[in-house]
Order: sequence, then structure tokens, then C-alpha cells
Amino acid sequence: MSKGDRRVRERLVASRWLLHLVGTTVVIAMGCFLLAGCGGGESEQPAKPAETEKAPPSEAAPQHETPPADQGAQAEPQQPAPDQQAQPAAPVVDEQLLARGEQLFQRHCAGCHGETGDGNGPAADYVWPKPRNFHTGLFRLVSTKNAVPTDEDLLGVLERGMPGSAMFPFPALSDEDKKALVAYVRKIVRDAIRAQLIEQYKAAGEEIDEATLEEDLKRRTEPGEVIPKPEPVPEPTPESLARGKELYMKNCASCHGETGKGDGVQEQFNTDGTPTRPRDFTKGYFKGSGDPATLFVRLRAGMPGSPMPAYPQLSDEEIWAIVHYVRSLVPEGVEQRVVHRRNHIVAVRVDADLAGDIPEDLWAAAKPVRVVVSPLWWRDFVEPDLHVQAIHDGKTLAIRLQWTDPTANRSAGRLDEFDDKVAIQFFKGKEEPFLGMGWQGEQVVVWAWHASWQEDMKGFVDVEKLYPLGYADIYPFAKKVDGRTVQDPTFVTAQAAGALAADPERGVAAEAAVAERFGSLTFVPKVAQGVYATASWSNGKWTVVLKRALQGSEGDPLTLEPGEQLSVAFAIWDGAARDRDGQKLVSIWQELELQP
Repeated sequence: MSKGDRRVRERLVASRWLLHLVGTTVVIAMGCFLLAGCGGGESEQPAKPAETEKAPPSEAAPQHETPPADQGAQAEPQQPAPDQQAQPAAPVVDEQLLARGEQLFQRHCAGCHGETGDGNGPAADYVWPKPRNFHTGLFRLVSTKNAVPTDEDLLGVLERGMPGSAMFPFPALSDEDKKALVAYVRKIVRDAIRAQLIEQYKAAGEEIDEATLEEDLKRRTEPGEVIPKPEPVPEPTPESLARGKELYMKNCASCHGETGKGDGVQEQFNTDGTPTRPRDFTKGYFKGSGDPATLFVRLRAGMPGSPMPAYPQLSDEEIWAIVHYVRSLVPEGVEQRVVHRRNHIVAVRVDADLAGDIPEDLWAAAKPVRVVVSPLWWRDFVEPDLHVQAIHDGKTLAIRLQWTDPTANRSAGRLDEFDDKVAIQFFKGKEEPFLGMGWQGEQVVVWAWHASWQEDMKGFVDVEKLYPLGYADIYPFAKKVDGRTVQDPTFVTAQAAGALAADPERGVAAEAAVAERFGSLTFVPKVAQGVYATASWSNGKWTVVLKRALQGSEGDPLTLEPGEQLSVAFAIWDGAARDRDGQKLVSIWQELELQP
């Protein structure tokens, strides 16, 4: 390829890339869709399967010694002779950091983002918004003019998560581990874009020149000039709020709604074809932070890959006016109540026997800890305001969970019925595994309570009771007991296998299960079950107590000791929202300490 041909080709590639960037911001230039972060839907979504959880992470990027390349038009530099032209250097790679990053990615992220980072992990079908496909190189939260995130942008996602999605924060990871994850995701992006460029060259019949390839790769994968944040942040005034409202109505209300409830245009799509919806600012869900400086950058940069456009045409004064007006729509304290945080829960040792009924006064010794839970498949929902307390007597651990639920759903017998449930996931070990059911070789134990099982303890509800006029073709050797058909378990597969859900004589409202990777949940056999529960619903609130002996069993390996600390996470199913299986609200990992 001649020098002249090469320069023409570079201009064409640069033009294609600029068009690509413009396309991502002009796809739907319908106002400030998702100041807080586009794509996080609120109530109506595509048909949803029963999901999992994930919760897994999103991150990206190693430090580069090479200065970032900007995309703006530049004067042609004087070209040296061909034999004197310097070859663009690839980013310096810290192999040890990348190895650690890959290990962490497979452990915490691959469940959702896929082993290769293509967004198609085993849990991806059960969360909405969908996990990011790193192969596209498009990230929502960016602070650069060329829409390539900085390391700080991606570290911020690991530290705060992306509220309104199943991308949770990772407060337990060290700073070095977070940097390793960023470096490895950056490598995923670079490798994927490199392969795409090579395919484009081949399809065009062009010779693959390593120097040109490296220049194109840098343009696509290395962060450019950072968007400046004017300082200091101006204070809102009546005049700026009035101006902000005017600009909001012109640029943002068509998507976010006139009052910021996200009730504007609902049928919207990301550039990859996945559906999305504008945020409801009044609930405090901002994909990035809702602080003024961050919102300023969000308006300047937009959110690549989503319908949220950038606003380079607005002045700094106009941007600040919109920021202040949007923040005025968020009730005080709401945003902080929906951000996931790691809490330390202390199981207080009490001088009482917890094997029987637990009197109310014993709970006064344990401080209630508020734990944030949010949907894996995003929807409008009532904030559960979950509070957790724990006590033990040296032999038995009891955990009380209280949360808001306007309706008590106690039946799951009909096809359109789903009961309320709550579960606790435990892990003992140095390094916490994937939140979604653990990691291979590192088992988690789950205690779960079912409202319908609690109701069954008053009298088992089967299909015959739900549909008394119905007709069932009964297996041979069945007999009637107290007006109920009792069948030989040999002919009832689930019952014969020992599944508590199919056992009319289970006699408990809770169960234990074990797992060591997504999709591996296995229920403990009935003979080894040791979890017991009591529950009550009153004035729109559930109170559930789950307890079990500190010593485990052959089927339930979780053994606890006073003085030790372990990791716990919580999940809530709202029957009124048709929650079931993986479609639920979950927390991140919390710390549980058993007082000596």
C-alpha cells in the first residue's frame, strides 16, 4: 500500500468511525432520555422468563502509557520517509494483572457477561436490562469526547454498580482487584475490536498493515480527551431552576415525562436492538451517580449505545440549569436509599433457648440493619425496606426479616398464582463467589421460606381442593384420606424423589438447598432438612423468622461457630408481581458476625 493510498484509507476509516459515534447519539435524539442512565426500565418490559440473579459485574481497562488519541479533525502532520515511520506501540501489558483480572472475571462476571465478555452468560436471559456485550466497545458511563471510558469511569461502575439494573457494586474487592478487572475487560474490548477491524479489512479486500491497524485500534479503544467539569459547581437559583425547567421540557420531557417519572415515550431501543425505557428520576435511580458534576458530564457525553444523546450544542450554563432542575425532581434522601451497600450484621448472643418459640423481647437486643434489594428483571415495584436482625444462643441461629408488601400472596396452586417468598444465601470462605448461586468448588447454602408452604401447614392445598369440580385421572392404588386423594409415591415422581414441594406431609414452611454455580441449586433431602420458619403478615408487612442449629448435617454442610464471620445475601419474591424462581429482588453480599 502506497503512502498516499494509506492516508486516503485512514481518512475513510476515521470518517466511518465518526459516523458510528454520531449514530450512537442521534439514534433517538428525543431529549434527555436517562440523565440517570438510559436503559434501565421501570415497569413494562419485554416478556420475562423466570430469572436468576446477578448479579455479576461490569468493568474495564488497564492504564496505558501511550497518550490518548482524540477524534477531532487535526492538521496533517509532516510524514517522515517510509523507512523512518515509527510503528504505533501497543499498550504496555501487565501479564500478572491480566491473569488476576481474568480469574476475577470468570468468577464474578462471566455468569452474566459470558466467558468471552459477549453478554451471553448463563444468567443473561434472566436479567433486564441485558448484560453489556463488551465486544461492541460501547459503555454507557463515559466522560470522554470520543466516548471511550477512562479507567476511572469503569472503576466507578465496580464501586457503585449501576442502580436500576442487575449490575451490582463490588465493595468487597480490593482496589488492586478492581484495577485487574478493569484491565482484563479492556483487553476483551481491544481483542474483539481488533478482530472486527481485521474482518473489515478482509471484506474490503485491503491489505492488513499492522501500523494502520494499531492506529485504528487506538482510535476505537483508548480514551480521548476528558470532558472538563466546570468548577466550582454553581448553586441553583430560582432563575436557573426556571431556565432548567424550560430546557428540560424542550429536550427531556418527551422521554422522562413532564414530572420526571419516566412516563414519556416507552417504546425505545438500544443500538443492539434490546428494549429500554427512560428513568423515573423521582425514585432516585441514576445509572451513574446523581451528583451535579456527574450529571453534567452525562449530558455532555450522552450514553453510547442507548437512546440518551449527548448535548454538545448546549452551553455550560444551560447544562447546569437542566442538572439543577432534574435534581429538584428527586425527593430528598431517595437516591441514597436505593444504592446497594455492604452492611455488617451482628448476630447477638442471647441468654435464652432459641429452639422453641422466640419471644418478642429477645429481638430488642439485635439492631435492625436495612438492606437494599432490587429486581433482577427491572420493573416498577414497592420499595421493600428490608430490615434484618440476628440472634443466637450458642446452639441455634435465628434471623428475622421484615419487609413491606401491600398484599400477602399465600397460594401458588393455580397457574396464574405466585406466592411470596424470602431466602438467605450463606457462604463461608476467604473470597466471596458469584452472587448468583456461588462458584464451582465453593458451595453456598440457601435457606428459603414459602408463604404457600406456611399456608399448607393448616391443611395441604392440592389441585383437587383448588378445583373441586375438576376431574383427574387417578393413578392405580390411590385412596381417599380425609377427603383427599393420597397416591402411592412410586407414581408421583417428584414426591418419590423427596422434593419437599411435592410432599403433602412436609410439615414445614422452609427448606435448605445447596449450590456451587448458576443453575446448580439442589435441595437438601427431607431427612437432612433442619431449617424452620415462622411468619406473620400485618398492616402491609411480612415478618419471617428462619432458624437452624449451628451444626450442619450431611446434606446441609453449613456449620457455624460463635465468634466467626461469614457472608450472607438476601432475596425476596413478590407474588403480586408474579415473581418466581430467578425473577426476584436481591441484595449484594453482606457480612454476618456471630457474637462470641
